[in-house]
Amino acid sequence: MSTPPPAPKSQPAAPDAAARLRAAAPRLGLCAASATLLWLAFPPVGAWPLAFVALVPWLWALRGCELRAAFGYSTFFGTVLSALLFSFLLMVSNYHAAVGPALPVLFLVLGAHIGLVGMLSVWFGRELPPAAAFVLSVAAWVAVEWFRSVGRLSLPMGMLAHPLIEWPAFAQVAGIGGVPLAGGIVFAVNLALMTLAASAVKKRGLFDALVLGGATAAVLFGAVLWGGSARGRAYARLDERSATVRVALVQTGVAQKEKFDSYSSPDEAARTELQNRHLLSLFKQIDSLERGQVDLVALPESVVAAPEFSLSAGLQREFIQRARDLDASIMLGALDLRLLDAEGNETTVPDDAMDGDGGFRSRFYNAIWLVTPGESEPRRNSDYQKAQLVPFGETIPYLDMIPGAVEGLVGIGTFDRADAPRLIALPLRRAVDAEGPAAVVLGPSVCFEDMVSWIARHEARGGAQLLVNATNDAWYDPFPGDRIHSLAARWRTVETRLPMIRATNTGLTESIDIAGTVLERLPPRDPAIARVSVRVPLEPARTLYARFGDWFAWLCVLAVLGGAGFLGRRPLE
Repeated sequence: MSTPPPAPKSQPAAPDAAARLRAAAPRLGLCAASATLLWLAFPPVGAWPLAFVALVPWLWALRGCELRAAFGYSTFFGTVLSALLFSFLLMVSNYHAAVGPALPVLFLVLGAHIGLVGMLSVWFGRELPPAAAFVLSVAAWVAVEWFRSVGRLSLPMGMLAHPLIEWPAFAQVAGIGGVPLAGGIVFAVNLALMTLAASAVKKRGLFDALVLGGATAAVLFGAVLWGGSARGRAYARLDERSATVRVALVQTGVAQKEKFDSYSSPDEAARTELQNRHLLSLFKQIDSLERGQVDLVALPESVVAAPEFSLSAGLQREFIQRARDLDASIMLGALDLRLLDAEGNETTVPDDAMDGDGGFRSRFYNAIWLVTPGESEPRRNSDYQKAQLVPFGETIPYLDMIPGAVEGLVGIGTFDRADAPRLIALPLRRAVDAEGPAAVVLGPSVCFEDMVSWIARHEARGGAQLLVNATNDAWYDPFPGDRIHSLAARWRTVETRLPMIRATNTGLTESIDIAGTVLERLPPRDPAIARVSVRVPLEPARTLYARFGDWFAWLCVLAVLGGAGFLGRRPLE
């Protein structure tokens, strides 16, 4: 009698979704803890030292992960962090209905950037010696974070190093390699701490961890020592050769709902009434100044909401007269509308710009105008046109390169962009001293352009002596978008060794020195004027970063590509 074949062994059942979630919960918790700690380093809490340890729980969660899992956990960390940091963008949905549904997509995309960093770090750590893996992991963070801060999709805020502007001795390292170098050092400290902790737990690899930790500590210590010295030298140079520009920073305090209605309300009479009310309030603020008190009156972005400012001779004459009365220049944010004829040339004849459908052919810039005491007649063109537009706010990136595509998709047009930033000469009507300058060169920016490194760098190379920014952050009130914006903007002063003034609608209106320190700041929301004396370098020091730009970030990109190319010959798991 034959023996029956043995019964097949039963296969273990695949874990269900709930079981997988329970298994992943500890790592997800660590990722959420990292996101929370890093969020606390930013405003409104502002516990900036946490930036040096905030990433440790996330990095710990990646230990023993496969590449796909590392990407998933890291994307979760980045998505939670983005949702916490950029929650203030929810306020914009009060004015644009598409913002609410789009935000989760934005948070996920930003999270995927960090997902890539996590996957690369695990890959390098598994395949390379400790020192090489450490260096390439740092390079991966720098490269990916920098990548999301450049180009037409640029979102250069909420970067790892930004809270460290509050530690001036450390922040000065940005004069060498910009925010990417500072961020690389902060990430290295986090990675070194995690490596030391992991080695202590495993009781192996401790020597390598100590070497890497010691090298990282040396870099951090060296950066702080150099930064303190560089800051002192910068102040000494400013003491030797500088001019003082007296500025009135005007904060108008107009609530965003009112400002938005003043140009978007379907009721023309209501629009006109709001615009007139805001202009009367603005003129009352300007008229509170006395003749000879200041050299420059700085007003916020879109302080004149009427889109036809460039075509309104009467309104321009109001500002010209006040510039004469004060014997001071007035810098204001207002739109620049330029009419085009059928051949695309600028025209001053409205009938020539009619497009046949009841509209006008035109270019539309978010702009800055400088009205000087010497002007006598209105003009058509502004002094500065915005060169970096807010993605999905002022344009739809890349789609706007196709004529009519944006209008056909969403039914509205977008702003035009200037080819490059332009400098503005501010005449000084009084002599600072016997050898005082006749003018100071301004490096303007509008809105979030003061967070974009290449704008300030381009202006510094061109000879700018004072960075000026006109902003309206009332979109986010009462959330801390204005404080996160300011945090990012202050790095431009360190990178270029130029002071900056920021005139905003509801805050933060402030004066910042050449080392990133806030010298004067108005309380948010209230209409107010800050009278500040800004020390401007007559011969600005050209920093390494101003000369060579994002050399460190590019070096990190090349290192990551080289490392990935070397390992790419091995199959991924």
